[in-house]
Amino acid sequence: MSKICDICGGSSPDEAKFCRKCGKQNFSNSNAENNLEINEDDFYEQAWLEVENSTQIKKLWAKAFVQCDGDEEKTKVMYLKFRVENLKKEAEEKLNLSQQQFKKQPINVESEDIQVQNLLESFLKKNGIHVSKKISNIEYIVSHQSTPIDSTIKYINGTWRIK
Repeated sequence: MSKICDICGGSSPDEAKFCRKCGKQNFSNSNAENNLEINEDDFYEQAWLEVENSTQIKKLWAKAFVQCDGDEEKTKVMYLKFRVENLKKEAEEKLNLSQQQFKKQPINVESEDIQVQNLLESFLKKNGIHVSKKISNIEYIVSHQSTPIDSTIKYINGTWRIK
């Protein structure tokens, strides 16, 4: 069985996090939505697919080309390094933005109130933050869908806080 990309219609293996044809992360009914962690390898895979499919970001490619004195093979390697760093920064920025939005809207609840726990989980999901692991009724490990960075969210003094 394979996944079908929403953008280009390309087919990729079930374990793929990025389309093998266009490099985008857009699968219908994909298992990738259920996978709460994206590790650095996924960033390398995306960057590699961009090089393979000639869909590189032009300004990064030009920067790599200049730094490698026009050597095509070295340019590929340099582009991969630049692109992975950019993807990491983007993921961290998305996580930070989600954390800031969450901090602006604290949810005050009693730790045993399941209905409010569901509201918390709904809020996290709406902001692209997923519960990776429930430690207890008052503590969860959460991650943003596009970053390998996990955070802990804990109920402290009547407020949910991301640490």
